[in-house]
Amino acid sequence: MAFKNESASKHGHSNITSNPDVKKFLERCPDVEVPTKKDLEEHIKKFYKVDDFHAELPKLLLAIDCSFYESFVDEEYPSRQVGYIKISSVLLNMEKYLDIGNTQSKYINPREIARLQKEIDTISLALPGAYVRLPECDTVTETFRKTLLDYLKGETTRLNGKTLFDTLVVLIEYLGRIKTDQEGVKHIIFSKCAVNNCQEQAKAKGFKIYLDIDSGIGICPICNCNNYASDVLRIFEEFSETDSNVQADSRIMSFLEHLLAVHYIYYLWKNDFNLLSKMCVFLDGPLAIFGPSAVFRKAIMLLINDVREYAKKLGFEEPLIMGLSKTGRVYEHFLAADRISKDFIQKGTFFMISDEYRYRFIDSAQKDHKKNHGEGTYYGQDIFIKTKKGGKFVVSLAYPFKDKGEGFQTRKLEVDKYTKLAHAITVIQELEADLYDNSVVPLVLAHKHTSISLKPGGKVLDILTTEAFKKTK
Repeated sequence: MAFKNESASKHGHSNITSNPDVKKFLERCPDVEVPTKKDLEEHIKKFYKVDDFHAELPKLLLAIDCSFYESFVDEEYPSRQVGYIKISSVLLNMEKYLDIGNTQSKYINPREIARLQKEIDTISLALPGAYVRLPECDTVTETFRKTLLDYLKGETTRLNGKTLFDTLVVLIEYLGRIKTDQEGVKHIIFSKCAVNNCQEQAKAKGFKIYLDIDSGIGICPICNCNNYASDVLRIFEEFSETDSNVQADSRIMSFLEHLLAVHYIYYLWKNDFNLLSKMCVFLDGPLAIFGPSAVFRKAIMLLINDVREYAKKLGFEEPLIMGLSKTGRVYEHFLAADRISKDFIQKGTFFMISDEYRYRFIDSAQKDHKKNHGEGTYYGQDIFIKTKKGGKFVVSLAYPFKDKGEGFQTRKLEVDKYTKLAHAITVIQELEADLYDNSVVPLVLAHKHTSISLKPGGKVLDILTTEAFKKTK
């Protein structure tokens, strides 16, 4: 690494470019295969017309977006850091939104737009990074773990008395990790200590840690260290006490986006299902959880299925739960495929992305083609939509199944199983935004209130962090 204020050499790359081993490696790396028109004809099972899948817009649309920023504490010690995460949820009343556009005037009243944007809720977190330790914690990592639990239990996430922690407990129960003892008391069960490898010392004893379901804390019987319910996410495994924690903060941000969506869904399920049945919950990104917390995609699938069955029992519609991938490998692929195939993918059409297609053109590094794509990460099906305007969207729609069983690669492509598919297409078609490529109005608004720019937003957070730590000295 370079010294501070040291300029890089103009010839620093020469040893790399002349190295025969580097050249040999690069030559062996395969090119990304872009399908020809003939490939598309062969591998796309069926195109559907969006006009054949029209439905009314949901009455309410809840869009959720997140961002994060890592800030240094002190200019003299820039390795000491704090991570900031911001989550915004935008609730749009679709009737009011459409009324704004239906005015006789050629101008839109800015006050009406401002009134719409007031229906926004924001949650902000500050998480300890490298070299930041709370007095009551033994290590920097424990500070990170405990702080995450404290935020999950915080007042800012409370809905009718229930916090994000309570919703996390619901998902933990769906995973079968909550047990009731002989006295009728429920505990969260850990089979692994988050601090030490105590389970290795106690295998013969059937090692378990019992966490109090209210406090979310349990004591390891071997090392007497605190284990926190937030440890179930296992994000602390990617946390560094001495280096940048962009990876860990990104994992938390992504998981919290999904957890917050479930938080709203669960609350309305238990308190106002009529309202939930009229709602679209819209996430930024695919319906998938990556990294150490990926196991929770299974719990979310089970919960959504229970909501679906409850809707059938009461004669209500199920809520629309969808995601939108604005970037990434899948979106990049379709931009290239659409350009090269010269309008083979026609405007006003869509198709389901099969595993066969994905393994051939998108994820060719995956060798086991018999395995479901996203087996341990996805809880939604990716669909490519090319709107009548020519907009290109990769939409993810919640799987209409409780789990992934036999024949799932085929079953998940059955269009008739997705009862909210027409509603999802209508949302994309009606709310397509001209401001950015592959953008929709709700996510544009959510991102506007969530994004933290490097300047001036990031600079302000740097100042906030350094000033706060000066006061504690």
